[in-house]
Amino acid sequence: MIPIEVLTLLLTFFLCLTVVVCGLRLRAQRKRLALLAHSMDAVSEAYLTIDQRQRIRYANRTALRIFGERSQHVMGRPLGDFILAQLDAPHRDQLRQLLAQASCSSRWHSAWCCDGHGNVISIQFKAGAHRVKFDGFITLRLRETKMEQDLEDTLRLNEIRLTQAQRSLHTSSQHIEDAVERRTQTLREGIQVAEKVVETIQQQNSQLQRLANYDPMTGCLNRRAFLSTLESEWTHAKQAQLALTCIMVDVDHFKSVNDNFGHPVGDQVLKSVAAILSQAFCSAGAVCRYGGEEFCVLLPNVSMKDAAQRCQTVRQRISETDFPCGLLTASFGISCITQGANDPLGLICQADECLYRAKGRGRNCVVHRGVLRMESEIKVPSEAPAQPATPISFSSVSALVSALAFRDLATAEHCRRVADLCVNAMSDELSPRQRYVLEIAALLHDIGKIGVPDSILFKPTPLEASERLQLQQHGKIGLSIIEEVFQHPDLLNILRHYHGIHSKTSEALSDEVTRSVKILRICDAFDAMTRDQAHQNASSLPDAFAELRANPRGQFDEQLVETLIRNLTDDGTAGMEERDTPLPFIAMPGVSHPTLTDAPSALH
Repeated sequence: MIPIEVLTLLLTFFLCLTVVVCGLRLRAQRKRLALLAHSMDAVSEAYLTIDQRQRIRYANRTALRIFGERSQHVMGRPLGDFILAQLDAPHRDQLRQLLAQASCSSRWHSAWCCDGHGNVISIQFKAGAHRVKFDGFITLRLRETKMEQDLEDTLRLNEIRLTQAQRSLHTSSQHIEDAVERRTQTLREGIQVAEKVVETIQQQNSQLQRLANYDPMTGCLNRRAFLSTLESEWTHAKQAQLALTCIMVDVDHFKSVNDNFGHPVGDQVLKSVAAILSQAFCSAGAVCRYGGEEFCVLLPNVSMKDAAQRCQTVRQRISETDFPCGLLTASFGISCITQGANDPLGLICQADECLYRAKGRGRNCVVHRGVLRMESEIKVPSEAPAQPATPISFSSVSALVSALAFRDLATAEHCRRVADLCVNAMSDELSPRQRYVLEIAALLHDIGKIGVPDSILFKPTPLEASERLQLQQHGKIGLSIIEEVFQHPDLLNILRHYHGIHSKTSEALSDEVTRSVKILRICDAFDAMTRDQAHQNASSLPDAFAELRANPRGQFDEQLVETLIRNLTDDGTAGMEERDTPLPFIAMPGVSHPTLTDAPSALH
């Protein structure tokens, strides 16, 4: 027997010999393959080798040139990426059949190839004459053909390109249609939003215009809108030489209604009277709540005689109306542009004088200027001649206050509230003409703040001493502005003495001017006390009344202070009914003063 050690040694020898022989054969095969690859790269024909899954394992230089790719980009990729790559699944199945036929046949097979630049070219392939087939590998021989020589191939190529173009065109058309539809839908939605915004703005402008020009309780024109309308109608009547009649109406014993039945009943009475006046005069003119229980009616192109007849009808209807407090009456005063008034305010003053005469005759009657002038030849002295001063244009006042509002809205609103207090709460202290002058002075008493720098006017922190001195100069700035616009002595004297600016020429003030200055100081201080300031909270009404009565600096007239307090408490909140409403005279886009054409519709 052979020892185990010898058998082990022999087995090891044979294994080593086998490894050496296999290595030598593998080395020789690699050399042959390298030589074959070198030889195949040198030939002008194209060769490539694919595996069972039709993946390219080798391609010579000519094949790479046809594919337009580098070797690292070709090896391992499916042959279908290059041949029939642009076609669909049925053509790929056809490719597999062709490859199967090529593996067992030596004839040429036609196909399509996509080069590296995306161009489709026509090729033919077959298994090489010396094909090597082992482990499922097939070596194919390729050659490129001239497409112009093969009509069928050319038609098919055109068909492929046409199909691609149709697909691209369909895709682009669909994209364009989708984009147009999206843009159209977006445009429709934008138009709908814009229409809603425009409608909202129109509604807001309509509401704002109503707040700006109409009394919220009665629906009549407010005082300032009426004055602007009167001024324009006066100018038109003078130029066209037409009649223009003004009527003042006052509810008789209205204070007793508030005292005995309360302010809600009084408000109902005013609404009912306003409705009667609107129904009677809205077709021909405008109705205004002039102040408190007073109404003013403007009738263009209506004679004083016709107006008196209409007033008699309205007076009778009021006296027959059953109000919540019982029966009431009203007094009427009428004047016309032909009665010698020098300006619109003079026309109102004449009508107010006739109203005063009607109340003196026992109320519940109509007195017009013609009757009063006939009686004045014997008993009543005629109206004192008008002042030589130039009339105050209310449109100019509105323009100045509008400029102030755009510069400092809070100050403009303060001026409006002060003017309301002066006219409504202190109306019994002055004549109608002087009341109008005081109202203008109140509206313009802070107009000089237009010239104050923003850094001071809108400073959020307390002002320095030098800044306070600069702010105090707004009185002189405002007076210089008003002197350039209005040449009215009473207006200038009120503002001059209110701001403590002494004139070079000492001029004695009339009692009404002096009283106007005192009223303006009280109303200005009261509004400042009852409104939130930058560095001060608003005081309650009792606290404000107490501070006015304390009069620490002696700057307030005690009698006028009591008059203001009495009117604000006993007669309700006179002058405070619209303290939080927008300015009625600020020129804003879409907001304008009403004309006699559109005023009646708003009165209903």
